[in-house]
Amino acid sequence: MKNRLSRVTLYIWEMFPPHILILAGFAKFFAVYLGLQALHGDGPVFANWASISGAVCLTLFLLLLRVYDELKDADADIRLGTAGDPRYKDRPIVTGAVKIEDIIALRWGITTVLILLHVAAEPLVIATFAAVFFILWLSFKWFFWAAIKDNLLLALVTHNPLTIVLLMYVFAVFFAQFIEVTVDAASIMLLIVGIWMPLAAWELSRKQRIPEDETDYQTYTKILGMKIAPLAPVVFILISVMCLVSVSARCGLSLIYPAILIVIAIIVIGGYLRFWLFPTSKNSKLQPFTELFILTADIGLLLTIALERGVSWT
Repeated sequence: MKNRLSRVTLYIWEMFPPHILILAGFAKFFAVYLGLQALHGDGPVFANWASISGAVCLTLFLLLLRVYDELKDADADIRLGTAGDPRYKDRPIVTGAVKIEDIIALRWGITTVLILLHVAAEPLVIATFAAVFFILWLSFKWFFWAAIKDNLLLALVTHNPLTIVLLMYVFAVFFAQFIEVTVDAASIMLLIVGIWMPLAAWELSRKQRIPEDETDYQTYTKILGMKIAPLAPVVFILISVMCLVSVSARCGLSLIYPAILIVIAIIVIGGYLRFWLFPTSKNSKLQPFTELFILTADIGLLLTIALERGVSWT
């Protein structure tokens, strides 16, 4: 048991560093949770233990989703790592530092904690939790459609919308507490799309290589080509910027958040264009650019709302 615990701890720290995972999970939860309150009307926004629990659960859902990905891709990852693919050769599951049984144990550990956290939850939250959990489990089974496993574009179309599914959980936590609150449909859609699109850009940006670096690993550059793949994430970043700038205006926030978001978006798009114009191994590392935008979008929105509206603990 002690050895398994140490292996699981090693696995989490190497694959999903807790400080990054927790920051990302909490930032995304409260960007939406506070965003919905700010869209409803003027005045301070509120946080409580239910929202903290919701943020913990969203973070655990994010971890569970990544663990599902690890389990269903384990055989392919080991094969690629053994063949020397630089993306996989040092992964714990490839080096033997972690066993597949350890990851399975982690899966059930996360599942148990999630269930326990919902024992005394509101009925709406419990129902949404069950629905979200079931849909994520379906994704773990490739939605029982074997063709998805070998088609990167099909996987993108079927799996990237899982972000919306996770956001529905945040909505459930919010509306379970603020039963009489109403937010117009257009504002809700802008918030959802604004938060979702950077995750689509992230998925596209993390699987790009120059032709000389390509292996058996499926990449978007291999499928879409060097003329299209580096530019594809640009579309999603631009959509996100437009949506979140609109959300900021509808919340009555100052121009500080939109200005910062636009500046970061220019930097990120510049990174994409650099790879498009000057394709090198170094320039192909687009994922950090996208992650910078994601953190700016989420943390920027929640901090702007908190600082300009004020936060009350209830």
